[in-house]
Amino acid sequence: RHAILYAYDTDLLADTIYRGRVTPVKGPLSPATWGYNPAVEDMYPLDLDRANELLDEAGWVLNESTGIREKDGEALAFDINDITERRRIEFFQAQMRQVGIDVEANAISSDNLYAVTREADTYAMASTWWGYSDPDVLRVLYHSSNIGTGFAISRYNDPALDKMLTDALGEIDPDSRRDRYFEIQE
Repeated sequence: RHAILYAYDTDLLADTIYRGRVTPVKGPLSPATWGYNPAVEDMYPLDLDRANELLDEAGWVLNESTGIREKDGEALAFDINDITERRRIEFFQAQMRQVGIDVEANAISSDNLYAVTREADTYAMASTWWGYSDPDVLRVLYHSSNIGTGFAISRYNDPALDKMLTDALGEIDPDSRRDRYFEIQE
């Protein structure tokens, strides 16, 4: 996951596919969302060398004839399901190819995406977007109780994060609440 983040150029995506009409998002919240932590913008800069280094460390060896990394005879390949335009996921596919990851890009309807993501073991990666003005959307997307609902598509399961998300929701002091969401994003 870290290698993918280092290999994905959100600035180039915004400048080319969206012709400069959007702001690149570097973390789980939009810069327009209250509680957005600008520190996330520096966490995973585009760095193909670092992405390749991480993949090498994980034992994924580049097959020079195919351009795809392999480990124990298996190619580093996965599908991504996305409800947006095909050109965005094809861009992602091309970005991953630069570091030897073979991605099958599938543009599907939102109904199909939520059906797929409710089945926890039927997909490798999915992408969607949200319009939400409060950072509590992170609880919807990352709290383990939402795995299998079609919303927590990352399937991340961490009791410490669950507690952080629940505590942030219950915080009534705006400054303390913002600080909690800053920590969650990091």
